[in-house]
Amino acid sequence: MAIAEASVDVTSCARALSKECTDRRMKTNLFQLSERIQMIGNQLKILSTVKATMLGSDDSPEDQENTEVLVGNAQNLMQAVIETVRVAEGASIKMRVDSGYKIRWMPRPITNGGLRYMAK
Repeated sequence: MAIAEASVDVTSCARALSKECTDRRMKTNLFQLSERIQMIGNQLKILSTVKATMLGSDDSPEDQENTEVLVGNAQNLMQAVIETVRVAEGASIKMRVDSGYKIRWMPRPITNGGLRYMAK
């Protein structure tokens, strides 16, 4: 659920950048990507809720299939976020200087099971 909730932040940032971008093609692309992230995030929320309610102790083929669908959806969401960051970086170059936005791309440390690495 945390991934789906974080998609809301990415969507709002992408929409704010798309409003300030002067290049029409990049603006449209950013807006479409933000819509895609929102749609996939909503699907992920629904799938995770259904998976949580149907959580069983047995490893039936249906449970495995549901898990694979959930993982596939999360991977699609992450690919959409990566594409959005790539397009947003290009759009930040095409923004007006007096728009008031300053973008500074910095990797943030992420912890995962005691391991620490930098997100790229």
